[in-house]
Formats: sequence, structure tokens, C-alpha cells
Amino acid sequence: VTGVVQGTAALEPAVSRCRVPYKGKMLTNGELDSLVRSFAAADQAEPSFAEACSEINDPKNCDSWTDLRGKVFVLLGATSEMGPCEPLLRCGATVVALARRAGRGGAQRWATLIQSARQSPGNLILPVDPLVAKGTDAWVD
Repeated sequence: VTGVVQGTAALEPAVSRCRVPYKGKMLTNGELDSLVRSFAAADQAEPSFAEACSEINDPKNCDSWTDLRGKVFVLLGATSEMGPCEPLLRCGATVVALARRAGRGGAQRWATLIQSARQSPGNLILPVDPLVAKGTDAWVD
């Protein structure tokens, strides 16, 4: 059975979408650019990674690269802490999310992801147990 959580938020301005959490801070613009360049300089990332991040983070590119309304992504391991599910939702994408339900905080991670989807401009499509789905605001297909 498939459930859908429809986000209720408006799409944020582009500059707000180009942000990355790192060590308890939300990095944007110059801070983010400096971080990825330091990774490349320390051989922790390829120089092309730093260049790509800088290009996306450039205000003239950010809007067209991060407005994902109308785009659909299928994510395996969608509840992974390092996965792209929440940023995709924040950019307005529709995400078909697949992940294990149990083990390593699975239920809590799903709950967090569903809450994030509700507060985003995106849509989350996920497998649901029809008995659990009753009484939630996820509609079931």
C-alpha cells in the first residue's frame, strides 16, 4: 500500500535552499564554498566536487538548479541521515521513499521524515501499513 504526504509550505527563496548542515551549523554561500574547497585542498574530495558545489551555490545558478517542483526522485535508504531526501523535499521535489521500517531507529526516522515532508513544498510517496495509516493525514492509495 502506498501513502502520500503532501507538503504545505511554499518554496523558499533560492538562497535559502542552497544550504548544508555541518557540525551543528547551517552553511551557506561563502562558508559552504570555503568548506568544500578545503576538502578538495586536503585531498578529501575531488576538485571537480568543489567546482560543482560552487557552481550550484552561485546565486545566478541556485534558483534554476534547486527548484525541483515537478521532478520525481526514487530514493533507496531514504531515511539515511546523510541521504538527500529532506533537501529534495525542501526544493519542492516529489520523493518516492524506500527504506527499512525496523532497526536502528527506523520508526523514528520515518516519523521525522514524514514531519519534514509535511513542512516542505515537496511530496513524499512511501509504503505504509494500511492499519497504521488509518487516522493519519497521509492518504493511502
